[in-house]
Parts: sequence; C-alpha cells; structure tokens
Amino acid sequence: MKKFTRAYPLLFMLACCCFGQIVTAQHFNFKPLSVQEGLAQSQVYSILQDSRGYIWMGTRGGGLSRYDGTSFTNYSSRQGLANNYIQSLFEDKNGLLWIGTSGGLSSFNGVIFTTYQPLPGIETGVETILEDAGGKLWIGTENGLFFLKDDTLRSPEFARETLNRPVYDLAIDAQGALWGGTDAGLFRYFDDSLSLFNRSNGLVSNLVTRLEFDQFDRLWISLYGHGLQYFEDGQFVRFPYHTSAVVLDILPVGSHELWMGTLDTGVILYDIYTDKVKVLSQDNGLPNNQVRALANDDWGNVWVGTSGSGAAKYSGQAIQFFNRDNGLPGRRVYAVGQDQQGVYWLGMDDAQVASYTPDNGEGFAVYPHLFSGKVKVIAPDSIGRVWVGTEGGGISILSEDTLFSLTRTQGLSGDWIKAILHLADRRSLVATTEGISILTPLDSLGYDYDIRIINHQKGLSEDRITDLDVDSLGRIWFSTTGSGIGVILDDETVLN
Repeated sequence: MKKFTRAYPLLFMLACCCFGQIVTAQHFNFKPLSVQEGLAQSQVYSILQDSRGYIWMGTRGGGLSRYDGTSFTNYSSRQGLANNYIQSLFEDKNGLLWIGTSGGLSSFNGVIFTTYQPLPGIETGVETILEDAGGKLWIGTENGLFFLKDDTLRSPEFARETLNRPVYDLAIDAQGALWGGTDAGLFRYFDDSLSLFNRSNGLVSNLVTRLEFDQFDRLWISLYGHGLQYFEDGQFVRFPYHTSAVVLDILPVGSHELWMGTLDTGVILYDIYTDKVKVLSQDNGLPNNQVRALANDDWGNVWVGTSGSGAAKYSGQAIQFFNRDNGLPGRRVYAVGQDQQGVYWLGMDDAQVASYTPDNGEGFAVYPHLFSGKVKVIAPDSIGRVWVGTEGGGISILSEDTLFSLTRTQGLSGDWIKAILHLADRRSLVATTEGISILTPLDSLGYDYDIRIINHQKGLSEDRITDLDVDSLGRIWFSTTGSGIGVILDDETVLN
C-alpha cells in the first residue's frame, strides 16, 4: 500500500488554446445499400417489408431484390417475373406478394411467380396495388382501374367510361371508400357512388400521382409539380410548404410525422403537431436527392429508395461530423468522455486533449503538449476534473486551473493506462498493463490518495487489463488481453 502526497499542483495557461468555429450540416444515420452490397439495380422505385420481416425492393430494370438484413436475393424475368421494371409492391392478408411491373402484374408465393395481364395480349404497366377490407385486390394501371376475381383481372363497371385512363395510386379511408389518383384528378367510390374531384372543385392540379392517409385520417394528395394538398372535413387544403415540389411518395412515420420523397429535394419531413418542416438531403447524409420510395419497418427504421444510389436505411440518430475542416485539432481521436456540465472531452493524437461544448458556437478548446504519450483514456470525475490516461505517461488530472500527474513513481501499477473507473464512494480504479490500481482519496479535493495494487500476485489471471466496469452490486468487472474476464468482490477477492 502506498500513499501519494502531491507537492504542488502545476499551474498552466491556456494561452495556446485554439478555437475553431463549427460550421457543418447536421448529418443523419443513413446506411446505404446498393449494387455493391448485392442490390439488383441502383434505381429503387418501391419498397415493402413483408409479414416475415424481409425488405423487398423493386428496381427500375434489375427486377426484384429481397433483403434479409445481411444479404440480397434477386429475382428477375428469368425466374418468371412479368417484367424487370417494377413500380409497386404489395402483400395481401394471406402473405402473398404482389408485384406491379411495366409489363403486367405478378404474384410470388416464395417459390413461383404467376403473371396476370389486365388487357389480354397487351403488356400493361401496373402502377399501384391495394386490398380492401373484403379481401378484393384493386389494381391501378396505365389503362385504368381493375380488380382481381377468379384469377382474372376485370374492369369494374363504374370505371369503364370515366376511369379508362392511368390510375397512379389508390387508398382506402376509414369508412371503406376507395380513392384513386389519375391524370384527370381524384375519384372516390363508395356505396356504388362515384365522386370526381379536379381543378373545378378544389384541386390545384388534375395530375394526382400519390395518395396517403396520415395518422389523423386526413388524405394527403401529391399533385405533380404543385406540392401537396390534404382533404379534411370535405375541404381541400393547400400544404403551404414546398408548393412546387414534385412529391413521389408519402409516408406517415411515428405518431405525428409525415415524410415526403421528392424528385430533387430529398426528403421533406413535416411535423403535424408543431407545423414545422425540415429537409433531409445529400448534405445530411442521404445518398441521393431523388427519392422514389419510402417504407417503415417493424424496428422503427425508415427505408428510402432513390434513383441512382440504391436504398438507404434511416435509423433516426443524428450524426454531426467533425474534422480539421471544421475545427477538430487532429485526425485521430482515441478517447471520448463527457463531464457533468455536458462538455465533451477528446483524447487526440500529438498528445493533446480537446474539449467541445455543444451549441455554444465557440468550437474546440485545445490543451496541447501537456501530456506524455498518446491520450487513450478520458474519464471526467464527479467533482469537475478530467482524468487523462496516456500510453507511457501515466495519468494527468486536469481541473480548472491545475494539472497534476500520477505515475508509477507515485504508486500506480503502471504508466500504460487502459481504463479509468470512478465509483460512487469517490474511489477510482485504474487499469494498466501491469494490473489494477485502487485509489482512495485522503482529502476533499482529491489530490492525496491511498493507492493499493491488485495484480497477478494478488489473484489476477494476468496483469494486462483492458477495461473496467461496476455492476449494480458494486462488484468490479475487468477484462484482459488473453485470459477472459474476472470480478473483484467487496473484500478484494478476485474471481477469474
């Protein structure tokens, strides 16, 4: 057992402290998946998660891709798909996958593809697929509206004269009414009654390409090149933001967010509660600003299909990047810690430490040339000090205006620091390549310590310790380079 008594704290000045303004776009966690990862083709026009958890992607010329979270399985016309240009995907209540292509409608039961042609002998492009509450499958095509009956696609009587034109999207409201978007406006079919809406009775444009009901049962309507409108309480209301945007897909996300994929703006996010809008684009990490498809999955991720950059999985975590271009003082960051005031501390190359206070606009404060060796561990304590562990230089403890060191000479087990753990009783444990040091403060300021060493002679499986942690019972767990893990009990008994 050794007692370390400091002589005097070393006063230091921050005269060489540098500051760099942080000017950077906020990045988000998009995981790109494209041809390099096995996707059939880089233009993804439709995305669907099925009831088994697979993510299906319809591509523009590459056929159909199924993603299992690790790898892709691809299907094309060689396996029986009607056409390799896919425009829509849908899974019915029986788990059958339906694929709308430029050359007809295909179904896939996991083994074989079956193809249906709306117009016998003519390859008709299928734009959208939907199942109603009664199990009837509705299909919007470039030649009008159809439904499936007895394995045959048929045109409903109400649509033969008025809807013999492209039907781009379909939606069903809470009452069971069928809504459809065409190049002549919007239709609603309910109880054998057909209603038509166009520029003469409320729409800004007659070209309706996308429909979606939000979390509050409002119908959102994409008007190609004219932004969005929504239908509520019998009225069409103009969405006041991005009024000239070409919106290609609409997706409700969470309890109150609406995502809109656009032709050249990226993704527009609208918060229904706060009436605020933000844009996710290539500046924020989106692989491509032309967004063709959006889909949710069961894990809370949002999938984004782009034209030219494959798909991307968005998991909702904002990431901001720092490098030398926006103020970071070095290229290599070996350790990160956060103190109780929310300041981040970084162990950098060139034996320096930097601190960063979020949102204060002052950039990084740099503490250069105060430490011996690379800074590999940063561990702020409960009384406002930052413990800096180095390779070969022991520990430096940094407070507001003082810096003092603890090395093997003062009683540490070694000078190559691997981990520092502060306990609730103000003891600190230091893992080195030569065992574990337990530091017990002897004064309120924490400058004098009683130091005890636990090493191979005291029961450790080996002295090269790589990490430390404490569990809810106060037991200290340690990991080693080659002898597994161990635990130190209250009486300092070691179990390997």
